[in-house]
Amino acid sequence: MKNSLPEDWGTLVDGYLLGTIRNEDSIRLEQILAGSAAARSDFRRRCNLESALRSAAASSGAEPAPLPSTVRKDRWKAPLRWAAAILTLGALGSPLAWALTTTKLVATISRVSSMSDGGFEKTVGMLPSGFPTRFGTWSGDPSQTAPVADVPHSEGTRALRLISAFSEGSTDPAAARSCDVFQLVDLRPLHSALSSGEAFLELSADFLDERTEASPEIHFLCKICLFSGDPAKIGPDWPASLGQALASSAEFLFSRGQNPAWRRVHTKTLLTKNADFALIHLAAGCQPDRWKGPLELGHQFVDNVSLSLRTQPVLPVRQIKP
Repeated sequence: MKNSLPEDWGTLVDGYLLGTIRNEDSIRLEQILAGSAAARSDFRRRCNLESALRSAAASSGAEPAPLPSTVRKDRWKAPLRWAAAILTLGALGSPLAWALTTTKLVATISRVSSMSDGGFEKTVGMLPSGFPTRFGTWSGDPSQTAPVADVPHSEGTRALRLISAFSEGSTDPAAARSCDVFQLVDLRPLHSALSSGEAFLELSADFLDERTEASPEIHFLCKICLFSGDPAKIGPDWPASLGQALASSAEFLFSRGQNPAWRRVHTKTLLTKNADFALIHLAAGCQPDRWKGPLELGHQFVDNVSLSLRTQPVLPVRQIKP
């Protein structure tokens, strides 16, 4: 691939720019950029044009098209370093209308310290039941930390075993379709990082299905929701309070057992200043049409949960008159 681009090239780059690119496509995009000068040139041109259009819309008082507030796939991987490297070269962008006025770009990533105990090392035994009532603590459906002697671990010496499903508002075991755990995270300390450019929150977690034989399908959920206001008002009306979310992003991992191995899942959402707190939601469950009768869990684990803040500069541009 020296002088040609793949048929879905435009879709790949659009997904990157919109923040909707899938994990496997993100890896493929990096490979294409590494092996093709034509791809790097076109990628640079598209990134410059996208930034120019956003800046033009902002200067005219119009609102640029927003990034999707609810997304389902991972999207912020290695192409970030290619974008920064390529754009830092100071290429001209679209020759008809636009040119960069600066070549200094800085993209950052940092761990969100207000999320607590992502490795479940501080928690011993059963998690508190019910919805969390304060920041930085895990709680939810029946779940228990397991020492390394009981389960191969992804990080540290413990992992969280998702023991059994629970259904809000029903005593019928067959109605319980997921085991859910949560943590509330205070986002207000991050507001100072939102003075310029765009910021994203990326949630990652490792999941393990320990079943060694072919089994009914279950799914793992890695989800983050952003809210404003009082976090105490979210739990009493859960899950109806999901409708109050400013933004949310989720990734699903499906498993039928057979090949026990830790698998990492990522999801990302745009962060704005009106978001006061985040709700981290991890789960193992099933769809009603894929599992008849009560859901059997206990061989499913989660570990190494992390929340990161990523910032992306908005490129300043000037218009060149023909």
